[in-house]
This record gives sequence, C-alpha cells and structure tokens, in this order.
Amino acid sequence: MNLFKVTSLLFILLFSGTAFAQQPQIACGKREVMVKQLTDSKYKESARVIGIIDETRILEIWNNAKTGSWTAFVTTNKGMSCMVAAGEALIILPDQKPKVPSIGH
Repeated sequence: MNLFKVTSLLFILLFSGTAFAQQPQIACGKREVMVKQLTDSKYKESARVIGIIDETRILEIWNNAKTGSWTAFVTTNKGMSCMVAAGEALIILPDQKPKVPSIGH
C-alpha cells in the first residue's frame, strides 16, 4: 500500500465522525511544542507516517511501538499543528503487492 493510499484511508477514518466522537477537543499549537510533549511525555512516541495533504499541510502520525499509543496531527507550513485523533493499538501494515494476473499462453 503506497503512502497516498495510507493517507487517504486515514483521512476517511479520521473524519468519519467516530474519531471526533471520541475526541471532545482538537488541540492546536506550535509543532515543536507538540513534538516535545509526544517525545518527552509518558507516551514516548516517534514519527511513523508523514503524508502531504496539499501545498500548505502535512499529516503526521506518531506512535509508541511498545505500547501502541498513537497521535495524528495536521501541520501547516507556518509550523502550527492540530491534533485530529489519538488512540491505541496502531498497526502499520507492510506493503501488499497486488496480484497481477499473467497474460499469455
């Protein structure tokens, strides 16, 4: 699965309503502050997925591989980030190669 597909799938899941039902507030702030909180806090998360949304925004997903905790946030080219979802049990799947039928005799 390529990065575009992963990013598209994550956005569908994030904005489907269930993610916001579990998140009463969206936290925003300077990216460096959010990163410090994720790395220095009890979460000890690190960057796992980064995808370009458009010319001014990227999606970042941070995770702690041991605990499975994860945080997704959107960062602007001005250095501001907003957390859009967080949870547990993040599983990053390996690339799946599509099966291409053989054509021939």
